[in-house]
Amino acid sequence: MSEKNKFQLKREATYTKLIQAGFEVLCKKGYSGASVDDIVKHAGFTKGAFYVHFETKEQFMLDLLTYRKEKRADTQEPLISLVKTYSSLELILQKAMEIIVGQLEAAPEWILVYVDFYMQAQRNTNSMAVYQALYDNWISEIKFFIDLLIANNFLPEETNALEKAKMFYAYLDGCLLHYNLYQEMLNVPMVTKGFMAILSTP
Repeated sequence: MSEKNKFQLKREATYTKLIQAGFEVLCKKGYSGASVDDIVKHAGFTKGAFYVHFETKEQFMLDLLTYRKEKRADTQEPLISLVKTYSSLELILQKAMEIIVGQLEAAPEWILVYVDFYMQAQRNTNSMAVYQALYDNWISEIKFFIDLLIANNFLPEETNALEKAKMFYAYLDGCLLHYNLYQEMLNVPMVTKGFMAILSTP
């Protein structure tokens, strides 16, 4: 594979800076409240630089969603390590929740941006396909963890991993919305107890 030239490297650096700046702006102002001007000003670029990479603000958001997914691409190894390291289900879940809560605490308001964009773009077939793919990916990651617990005899074989994964994802979303409405932040013990309750439900 040939090395990238200076132009390609600069283009990629600009793209990444716009994505990161846009994420910060959207978390502060919401999808509806943030403008392309806000994003480029925060990134230190012109609108021309923005439109080199993105046709619209909606396309920017879709790229941002994909970028965030790719940044957390390798989730399997840490989970496998937890299952191999600890002998207690509750301790494994606690350590896993420390990872998850740590990620969510970095930008708890992101859930509002996510919902805001959905409300604006729900008639766009392409946008909804991206949303469905992201949801499926999240569920598959959680299901992988639950299947791992089943395979290592921490949970009964008859556990419906897919159902539990969907329930836990919904629980996390609810916790994040609750934080944004009432400023009661997620904490590891609470989320651990919630996941334990979901897993123990017949």
